[in-house]
Amino acid sequence: MAKDILLPPKHNRFKHVIILLSSLSTLIFLLFLIWVLSLYVSLTLIQLRVLMVCGFVYCLSRYLIHNAAYIEAETN
Repeated sequence: MAKDILLPPKHNRFKHVIILLSSLSTLIFLLFLIWVLSLYVSLTLIQLRVLMVCGFVYCLSRYLIHNAAYIEAETN
């Protein structure tokens, strides 16, 4: 009788923190690369903003994809 009871899956909060930290570290690294690039190449403010937005979008999509894959693997 006890085997018929389905318990909700346990959520591993530590894994979510690791995914978030890896995405944030990637974002910080990309912003550092953009800053180094701006020291050696003359970029306008618009070009810097576009590069920063592209880096942010890349890291956000990476976070969402990894998080969705982890949640799907956790529920299956």
